[in-house]
Amino acid sequence: MILHFFKRISKIVFLLFFFFLSTDLFSQAYFDKLTFYKTLSINHKIYFGEIEESANWKIIYPNNEKIILLNGNEINNFNFNELGVFTLYFYDTKKFGPNDCSHPKFKDKMFINVTPTEMVFQFSEIKFSDKIRVGKNCDDIIMSLPVTIKSVSEGGKIKLSNVNVTGNDVSLIAIPLQEEIVVKNGTYNLSYKLFGTVNKETYLMFDFVDSNNETQTYYQLEIVN
Repeated sequence: MILHFFKRISKIVFLLFFFFLSTDLFSQAYFDKLTFYKTLSINHKIYFGEIEESANWKIIYPNNEKIILLNGNEINNFNFNELGVFTLYFYDTKKFGPNDCSHPKFKDKMFINVTPTEMVFQFSEIKFSDKIRVGKNCDDIIMSLPVTIKSVSEGGKIKLSNVNVTGNDVSLIAIPLQEEIVVKNGTYNLSYKLFGTVNKETYLMFDFVDSNNETQTYYQLEIVN
């Protein structure tokens, strides 16, 4: 009798464990498939532009813990102060005339992904081991600069991405010498090796990708000649 009782309890525990595990995996798979309007660091805002006062916003916090209702430009001052995925609903109640464009500025439903880490490249301190010149192979040039990390959750890792370089008739890329860095508040010194050439006189733009998959661009003010 006692053995039968423990078998039933064990079965129930197993079923509950499987249920919660499946629920968690389903939830993770659901969020992995979402297309985010924007990914940003915690305690940051998004500027959506000038919004008609007739427009309304409904913001649902992660885990459906709280709902905020806003009008028009109020959305630009909203602070995304929790980690996770926020859901935004946009309602435009403006009455359109026969000659007006009736397309709303935003989708009815958007997702904002809020992460614990902010990564800022310090472009004012960028350095090159040699000057980039037209027609000269850049494979021996090292580019270095600091990056500042601010995070409410230390200990993870950030995989560093290649830096794409654009300009007029440019075939150039910068590859990081470090594959990844540990998430820790403070400043890191990063180094990248350049590969390729600049074929015409041009200004260069270096596109760095941060931990939120957002691009931060360095505009080189000196023309390459």
